Amino acid sequence: MSLLLLDTNTLNYILKDVPPAPAKLEEAVREGNSFLLASVAHYELTRYLHLKGANRLLRLYQQLTATWQRCETSFEDWDEAARLWAERHRSGQGISDPDLLLAVLARKWNATLVTTNTRHFTGVGIALEDWTLR
Repeated sequence: MSLLLLDTNTLNYILKDVPPAPAKLEEAVREGNSFLLASVAHYELTRYLHLKGANRLLRLYQQLTATWQRCETSFEDWDEAARLWAERHRSGQGISDPDLLLAVLARKWNATLVTTNTRHFTGVGIALEDWTLR
């Protein structure tokens, strides 16, 4: 049993029923895994759904994540993000702010980050899964 933190792109694949992501979610639920919802992923996804007027997908998202544990960034997390950002940029491996915040939260919660962009997170010290791979 694991604690899983889903990136925005993975949530989007699930909502849009892009295989094999929905089946991987069902398997993770059957296995008894727990889920985290990061405020940054929530923001990225819901702003897009509101922009597109995708009310059906917004309701589906709300139902899907209703029981997931919410995780927010604290001031200490922002400090960790700043250190990691500087470290990555010094080594020539820039990382976007949303990805950086997800990495910090995955570290903090000792969660596996489920993302289609595993290469963005190489070397940040977190477990990764890609639910687009069969």
